[in-house]
Amino acid sequence: MPPTRREKQHAITREEIKQIAWEQMRQQGTAAISLRGIAREMGLTAPAIYRYFPSRDDIITALLMDAYTQFGDAMEAAAQQPAPSIYEQIVTIGLAYREWAVNNRIQYELIFGNPIPEYAAPAELTLPLARRAFVPLISAILEAMQMSDWQPKAHIPTLTPRLIDAMQPRWTAEGVPLEGVYLATRFWTRVHGMVTLELYDHTPPLIGDASEFYRLEIISLLEE
Repeated sequence: MPPTRREKQHAITREEIKQIAWEQMRQQGTAAISLRGIAREMGLTAPAIYRYFPSRDDIITALLMDAYTQFGDAMEAAAQQPAPSIYEQIVTIGLAYREWAVNNRIQYELIFGNPIPEYAAPAELTLPLARRAFVPLISAILEAMQMSDWQPKAHIPTLTPRLIDAMQPRWTAEGVPLEGVYLATRFWTRVHGMVTLELYDHTPPLIGDASEFYRLEIISLLEE
């Protein structure tokens, strides 16, 4: 059954509210959302906003889910690009991670930045989207692990009991070996660290071409 005119208008207004909320975040940071400010800009009364989002936390959750969805779309698109080898596919995924972060900085900050005071993301809504974003990398890592000549396998440390207990429920229930989880996490933390340093202008003054440095580091990581 197609949506009614009222439902269409409701959806349009929700999107407008979210766009204004994104702009508030861009100008003042991810914790800057103000329902009254949004209502004022839209020419609405403050109570009218609650018909679309019952609270500030509901808006933040909607934005977070949008950000995770866009992030996951980008990672899946990168994994689907033709590549001459699984190693090149991993490099492509890593490059897509940086590209998405650079082009969607406020969304990246909402996902990975400082926690918003008095806000806790509902795991039942956000965790599946977060996992989806990392499936392409983990899948590529697992494929690469099947190749006997891949060097990182020789450098997997003996995981401590504490790490095993923490990592065991995350992916192994889906058949992902602990070593694969470890390698994917190791790759992600390196990639994430480089991107975050770049976004906050720490690396460009030191290395000049952040994108080239980033690419070389990804290749180096795969060869370690």
